[in-house]
Amino acid sequence: MKRFTEISKNEEQIVVEPNGVQLELKNIIESSLNITIEGDLDDYLTKNIGIEGKDKLVEKLTDYIEEISSKNISMVLEKVKYQGLDNVILEHQTPGKIKKHRIRIESLLLKKDPIKSAKQQAKSIKTGEKAHYRSVAAEQMIADEPKSAKKLREIRDIFSFRSKQLGYRNG
Repeated sequence: MKRFTEISKNEEQIVVEPNGVQLELKNIIESSLNITIEGDLDDYLTKNIGIEGKDKLVEKLTDYIEEISSKNISMVLEKVKYQGLDNVILEHQTPGKIKKHRIRIESLLLKKDPIKSAKQQAKSIKTGEKAHYRSVAAEQMIADEPKSAKKLREIRDIFSFRSKQLGYRNG
């Protein structure tokens, strides 16, 4: 198997400045294209060999990537429009992380003095984002546990205040 990249000197080429994605796609295509010749090699060496369609393929792939990314952007904007920014931001937390915050809040509710324990826990938190998601988890739990709603509101406020202390701005 031999690889040929020689281009005829007589052909004019139109040079268009490709953007980063197009350039990267072109490099991938060029590095992965191979020409295999079965039979007598001398018949092919006397002719010019070129591969056409690389630019069209790159253009189609770029259009496809742009279409997908614009759909993703519009989906996020629609979610923000209908669900609110808090719910969309919350989706960026993995289910395991949200569950972890809920477990921490549930453990606070089991303690003798949950408000005092929440204040101690809030003091130990070093990032505003973590405190914010802890308050969001408490907010979600208010609807799930109406018996503890008053305590959960206080806990939510404690973590919300801590997130603001640490300079976290939601949105």
